[in-house]
Amino acid sequence: MGRRLDTVLKQIYTLPTLPVVLTTVLELIRNPKTSAADIGRVISKDQILTARLLKLVNSAFYGFPRRISTVSHAITVIGFDALTNLILATSVLDIFPKENQEGGFDYEGFWEHSIGTAAGAKVIAGFISYNGKEELFVAGLLHDIGKIVEAQFMQKEFLKVREEIHNNAGLMVNEEAKILGYTHARIGGELIDKWGLPASLVEPVALHHEPQLAREFPRQTAAVHLADILCRAKDIGYGGDNKIPPLNPVAWESLGLRISDIEPIMERMETEFEATISALYPSSTSERGTPPGEQKWRER
Repeated sequence: MGRRLDTVLKQIYTLPTLPVVLTTVLELIRNPKTSAADIGRVISKDQILTARLLKLVNSAFYGFPRRISTVSHAITVIGFDALTNLILATSVLDIFPKENQEGGFDYEGFWEHSIGTAAGAKVIAGFISYNGKEELFVAGLLHDIGKIVEAQFMQKEFLKVREEIHNNAGLMVNEEAKILGYTHARIGGELIDKWGLPASLVEPVALHHEPQLAREFPRQTAAVHLADILCRAKDIGYGGDNKIPPLNPVAWESLGLRISDIEPIMERMETEFEATISALYPSSTSERGTPPGEQKWRER
């Protein structure tokens, strides 16, 4: 049995915090007197974030017929909630490593899987007529963030988990439960809660392997659960093991999908994945370098 989760969290003093621009925007949005221009002025001070935001709102992710050239226009068109989720999505990519480092954890495969799951959750949102597609996108992007915490701050235990996965050919979540007594999903939920993000993100992350336990946001949790499974079935990225988790019947029922929906969902996942990779990362390598998994994905 590994260290108690509360002990682990107390010892991780260097857990990342959200970027200042995002926390400032969150504070502004909570003020009912805030205008799109007010938020636009804050975002425009960050040239990289501005470029990413405009690239994203002009991408196939939204498919607007006319080009949007200013941040204030983008905010007016997509709304405050969507803006918050998109800034979070672009900001979180800067918080943790993107390239493989010592220790053997496949960061590139991890981010490819995370973005694939995010794209899948967004596609599922359309199929179940759920309006918060950006919210589900972010929940999908963050669903495995606890694995990064394990890889960076619990290296000894994480190595043991990976060894057992290799020896037993099992699911990571099962090996974590046996060795640690908790899972990456629980850690991820704790981290997102620490960041002060909405419960509509916390529950889908914390319970994406146990969607039947979701009480406040069962459909959102079920959507991330299914997106994770389909992303693995589609072989997008690397989720930490070579298994496809079983589909929870409670989650499936809550979504109201048909078996015939699965194939078109998976087809659109691939399209959305490629569009999202292009949108979230610059076309040149001057800012960040090669997008994680892009070359590997395109060579398949």
